[in-house]
Amino acid sequence: MRLMLQIKQKIQQRKNDGFTLVEMLIIAPIVIIMISGFVALMVSMVGEVLTTRDQSAMTFETQDALDRIEQDTRLTTQFLATSGVFQSPQGINNNFTGTTAFTSTNSLIMGGLTTTKNPADSTRQLVYYANQPNDCGSQETYNRIFQGKVMYFVKDNALWRREVLPDFNTNATVDDNTVCDAPWQQNTCSPGYSVSTRCQTNDSKIMDNVSTFSVRYYTTPNSTTDVGPSQALSASTIEVTINGAKTSAGKPVTTSGSIRATKLNSIDVDLPLPGTPVVTGQSTNDNQKATFSWPLVPSATSYDIQYNINGGTWQNVTVDNRTSSYDVSAYRTDTVSIRVAAKNSTGTSANGTSSVTMASWIDCPLLAGWIDYGAGYASRGVTKTKNDVVYMKGLIKSGTVTSGTTICNLPPGYRPTETLVFLTSTSGSPEGAPARIDVYPNGNVTLNYGANAGWIDLDMIRFVSSTAPYTWSATLPKSNSWVDYGGQYPLMRSTIDGSGRVQVQGLLKSGVATPSGTVAATLPVGQRPSHSYIFPAASTTAFNSYQASTTAIVTRGIAGNGYWSIQGSFFPSSYSSWTNLSLTGTWVVYSGSFTPPSYTKTSDGVVTVRGLIKSGAVTAGTVLANLPPGYRPAERQIYTGNALDAFSRIDVLPTGDIQLRAGSASFTSLDSITFIAEQ
Repeated sequence: MRLMLQIKQKIQQRKNDGFTLVEMLIIAPIVIIMISGFVALMVSMVGEVLTTRDQSAMTFETQDALDRIEQDTRLTTQFLATSGVFQSPQGINNNFTGTTAFTSTNSLIMGGLTTTKNPADSTRQLVYYANQPNDCGSQETYNRIFQGKVMYFVKDNALWRREVLPDFNTNATVDDNTVCDAPWQQNTCSPGYSVSTRCQTNDSKIMDNVSTFSVRYYTTPNSTTDVGPSQALSASTIEVTINGAKTSAGKPVTTSGSIRATKLNSIDVDLPLPGTPVVTGQSTNDNQKATFSWPLVPSATSYDIQYNINGGTWQNVTVDNRTSSYDVSAYRTDTVSIRVAAKNSTGTSANGTSSVTMASWIDCPLLAGWIDYGAGYASRGVTKTKNDVVYMKGLIKSGTVTSGTTICNLPPGYRPTETLVFLTSTSGSPEGAPARIDVYPNGNVTLNYGANAGWIDLDMIRFVSSTAPYTWSATLPKSNSWVDYGGQYPLMRSTIDGSGRVQVQGLLKSGVATPSGTVAATLPVGQRPSHSYIFPAASTTAFNSYQASTTAIVTRGIAGNGYWSIQGSFFPSSYSSWTNLSLTGTWVVYSGSFTPPSYTKTSDGVVTVRGLIKSGAVTAGTVLANLPPGYRPAERQIYTGNALDAFSRIDVLPTGDIQLRAGSASFTSLDSITFIAEQ
């Protein structure tokens, strides 16, 4: 101060003289020092303000981040130790292609409820899966809840929030991923992800400058023991601590904050892997389906079913979690194999397996006192080939023989579309006599005429089932005054079945019956045989017969024209897989345009024998020929035929012997013999 006073005095004394150079050199540093001090004071004051501001901002950001975590905790159903592997690009390992799971050692992972609107909206509702187990609507609140996952994690010193939803849809066709309403929540990915198929928006940056992010897990709200991140699933309460750090105005700025929050819900976000279904199988009473069933598997949301028939290609089916059985349509002797796996969002169980072999024959329970004849003859039964042709078998006895008596009732799927009339054999002198049996669309197998209680044969009954997919011809063109009988009976018609056989049906009346060979109906081109077949037929005079010639259905000239039943099957001329049948004794081929003795077996296991033969012994029991193994029935069967335009009977034995019981040396037809090979 003294120096300043002296300077001032000097200035007063020399106010008119100005400063010398020495004086300027002394004054300038002093002024600079004074200004520097002032600037330093101002910088110090501004730095303090900046530091205080950043400190406050970080404190606010920390608290805001903790508040956001606490809000998510309210919708949390579980704290998770791992997120599970995610679809790309939502894994932790890479922004745009990652699938690696988040873990609780480096992140906070929460499984949470999804809502139809913002959770803060008072009108929001929870989102539910469809058909798990109820339909959407008034009962959907009892369904499984659609849940997502929320991850808090640190990347590049910032705290981020990512939301991940399982795949879902709102399709009308319900599957495992169908939900009743679309969720308000959305999948998020790292900023810069541009493909919209997975994520609809970016992850949320919750806070910058995070130095540490830590979570403690407690089993109860009042617990003081941290069970650790590996036991996150058992926790009901978490304590989250966020520490922040940065440099502001050259000074370190730090902040720290914690919250303790408890989840309000307890629902598994990840379903446990479902157990393996326990599958059992059986064939149904009518033998058209193999039915497989299993107890419902807890936590399953659907079942994957695969089945095959006879070891063929596996067929895939998916059914919902309310389905506990599955039917596979199959035919006689088919083996149906199935494997069933339970599925949910966590994964797929091992397969439960089962197999069913369909029965060769099913029962047609006998009525009106009828019983099986026994003694090696076929027991009653019915079956259907894979080409939907129904075959009956059996020799029965001792029942009521009144016309109109129902012998048995065929199950659905084994019935004709219209009433069919069959000629068969019944007991009589010496080896049998003709009888008529009708089969109705309601399944009734009914006696009509000629039946004797001694026995009656069912082996002649075979027809195309009403379930068959074949297209029948319109009524065949008729000649010589023959017309369709009409009513409940089929029009004269034909079709080719799945084995290439021509099937004919019809009931005709009022035409010219004589002479033999009179044309009644013309066969379509492509359905005409290479040789003439002779088949038995029912008519008003009991025994009748018809001939399937190389062009038409023709009469044999042996009965009137009140009605004439046409039932039979034969092969068209294009079929060539015949094997010659070696005749025994003095029996020989009749020759001419009639069928040569031969046999065949089609892919459905049906053996067909044909041939018109003559000149052999006609003693009852005479063996006409022998069929090889693989072409034989399991039991003795009886066939009605034509011998010199009269009733004949031929039996086929399990040994393969074709045995004549009643016939004629002039000619005997084998054309009516057809059966399912079983040995």
